[in-house]
Amino acid sequence: MKTARISSIIDLTEGGCNACGIIKCESYTLTMDGLETPLEELTVSTLVMTLALKSGFKQEMKMALLDDYISFTKGDLEVKLFEDYDRLTYKSAAAEMNTRDRIADTQELTETANNILTTLFQIEAIAFEY
Repeated sequence: MKTARISSIIDLTEGGCNACGIIKCESYTLTMDGLETPLEELTVSTLVMTLALKSGFKQEMKMALLDDYISFTKGDLEVKLFEDYDRLTYKSAAAEMNTRDRIADTQELTETANNILTTLFQIEAIAFEY
């Protein structure tokens, strides 16, 4: 089983004028196989996308008549991601999974991402460290 470490740094920045207060900015980094990858934010979709791309999937935005979706492909396997506000729907030929994108509990977030990756993307489970 591969391991991945999620780390974060909090920066406090000022807005630049007297009227602006201090802003908290949290940055996340995923370290796996000795390589550090910055994460845009810590959400299910960001974690799944990053790990799918690291596993050789290609990402493409597809426009359909009624739905726009993100397609992840590797060989004959295709997984579609439909986003609707904070709801995500991942679909493959074999299964479909629905989840929230923003999950406050890091353990639950990584378990959800792992479940999607192993079930739909057929990627080996990853042991996450924080």
